[in-house]
Amino acid sequence: MSEYVVHCLNPYRRPECKKGRILNNTDFKYLARKLTHTIMGKEIKQCKSLEQLSCNESVKTKTKEYVKKYMARFGPFYKTENTTADSHKAVVSPKDVVSNTATD
Repeated sequence: MSEYVVHCLNPYRRPECKKGRILNNTDFKYLARKLTHTIMGKEIKQCKSLEQLSCNESVKTKTKEYVKKYMARFGPFYKTENTTADSHKAVVSPKDVVSNTATD
């Protein structure tokens, strides 16, 4: 199932993508994992036993539509929900702090 979710997400990495374009590998990996887990959870609820779980054409069609609707929510570019302004700041090591205070 994860391979099919990745297959459905690949068009959103292309520069010509108009809705929900994925800009980096971190977001792509996060999104692939999140959608795979969500879809598998929904499919497991529909099955009476795990032996019935299969990735047939019906599941693939539903998966493709789910990914399309999910990505359309984000506008032109995809941004993870857990992205904050702090996550884009430069990382400062303790060594840099010590060397800066020594020169002051």
